[in-house]
Amino acid sequence: MKNVRDAYESPFASRQIATKKTIKHLGLLTTDLTQALKAPQPSLEKLAALINAAQHDLAALQVSSPELSWGIDYMLQHGAVAAKLTGGGGGGCYYALLPNRQAGDKLIEALSDSPTACQSWLMPFSSESNISEKE
Repeated sequence: MKNVRDAYESPFASRQIATKKTIKHLGLLTTDLTQALKAPQPSLEKLAALINAAQHDLAALQVSSPELSWGIDYMLQHGAVAAKLTGGGGGGCYYALLPNRQAGDKLIEALSDSPTACQSWLMPFSSESNISEKE
């Protein structure tokens, strides 16, 4: 994406350093997420923290957009424990992690009444029983 390339090539050393650190952090988050997903009982809390941290980094890299950020915030306000853009950014695709099917159904209903999404669908994580919620 042009914003990231511009940051790498910035005449300001601090911007270059911040960009490199953020991209390195995204790589570490990816590794951590891969490990968390391999756990026999993936923790919803851990997965949510990693996904939300990645979205924060993507926003810092200016890969997100106001429309994506607004939609992500909307999902977080309507039952999602995490939400993040997907794809190359700058477009309009994002996803959410929800604690269960009931929360997913409520979010789909909320999105149907909102200008934040033109299409929505639920995808099971794997099975609703393989994520342990912290109570």
